[in-house]
Amino acid sequence: MERLKLFEIDLIYFLLVIFTGFKVVSPCQLNVESPLPIFTKQFLTKKIVFKPHGASLQLQPGESITAYCNIGIMYKYNQASSNRYDYNFNGNGIRNQNLEVNTVEVICEANNQIGIKGKLSSSSNQFTIYCASPSTYDLYESKKALTNCENYANYAIGVPLQTAGIENDIKAGICYDLDRFELKFVNFVAYLNSDVAVFDNNKQTSELSIDLDKKISSLTNYFAFMSDSTFNESRDSFRIGNKLFNAFEFDLASLFQDEPLNTELKNFAYIFNIMWWRQLRQQNWRYFLDALRARTQASKYLVYMGTYGNATIPAAQGNCSSFQSEVVSVRKDKKAVSAPAYIWMYLKSLTHADEQEIVVIAHNSPYVMEPEHSEFCSVDLCDEVEWLKSSAFGNLRRLPTLGYTFCCRPEEVAKVIDYFPLPVDEIEISSLTKNNSSAEKV
Repeated sequence: MERLKLFEIDLIYFLLVIFTGFKVVSPCQLNVESPLPIFTKQFLTKKIVFKPHGASLQLQPGESITAYCNIGIMYKYNQASSNRYDYNFNGNGIRNQNLEVNTVEVICEANNQIGIKGKLSSSSNQFTIYCASPSTYDLYESKKALTNCENYANYAIGVPLQTAGIENDIKAGICYDLDRFELKFVNFVAYLNSDVAVFDNNKQTSELSIDLDKKISSLTNYFAFMSDSTFNESRDSFRIGNKLFNAFEFDLASLFQDEPLNTELKNFAYIFNIMWWRQLRQQNWRYFLDALRARTQASKYLVYMGTYGNATIPAAQGNCSSFQSEVVSVRKDKKAVSAPAYIWMYLKSLTHADEQEIVVIAHNSPYVMEPEHSEFCSVDLCDEVEWLKSSAFGNLRRLPTLGYTFCCRPEEVAKVIDYFPLPVDEIEISSLTKNNSSAEKV
């Protein structure tokens, strides 16, 4: 029990250092500079993965921490701080050295000198490390398939930290249809401190059912994705003479509209970009994300997010007919982006097993005359979820001008969206339960 309390104190102290840059007098100081490495730290049965928020980390004698960069770890310190190596120095007397490895263990030795295990011993109590290039997450093929994605390509975005004695840090899973060149859905975990991942040594499975099997290069090497500038130029050109399209604003933007994932995965925006109706993205979907962020202070969620259908423009008549297609889309050469009719997010609590699973669905079209929920479910559940009902989202979600949004049970949505990430047996059990309930009432 005493050991557990000490562990909790150590973990709280270390997280305080990460988030606030809180400093105390310490025998060893590890300074960090941009591009920042990714660090891992062991606390009894827990391991955390993080990027530091402050300019330094404090280590006690005998304490160690592991640093990871996907392309080489650099370090530097003053010439006077060491007499054991004969490297080149810059004009300021600072040594910059590439260790030419991706993972190192930094240790505060008993003599209050900081070093890199198996690589470097110094006579100083501090030095600086950073990455040779910006440390980003990489794209991998996954041998394991996401739920109901067995017929599509499965990708994962993460960093392989197994060499650091820790489970891989996977930020997102992707279900992608290569035949139709279409994103089906993404899978990630939403929680308050999502920029610090905490792993439990006693748990053998990841919360995301994918792996980092084979690293691949950018999909832009093989497929032509529309850039932001091309989209904006083509959209603005299409607006001329198209009154119905010109009446509303559409943007090319990532499915991820919240931090920190939006920033962490910005290098993969080409995969996640969709055609958003601006009012939905900036209004009711934003209000929903604000409510979800507040909720993650008390609950951790396994999240699936995707799109469904195509938004359409009402058929033009007479001389006003200038639309090549009723589908809301922007085209340039052989590239095309169409606006989905719906944006959906499936939330499954990992903290409270008894919490109701819901799917939040939003109309991504201003052209729907009387938006509602009946295409997906018989009852709109949003008002049954207290943290949604009591938020700004709960008050505004039914306003069509802000993007009409509603909530359904996942098993009902799975009957409409054939690639919805719910196991077939759960859908069948739900149907059987519902039928039995109806029979009892009769």
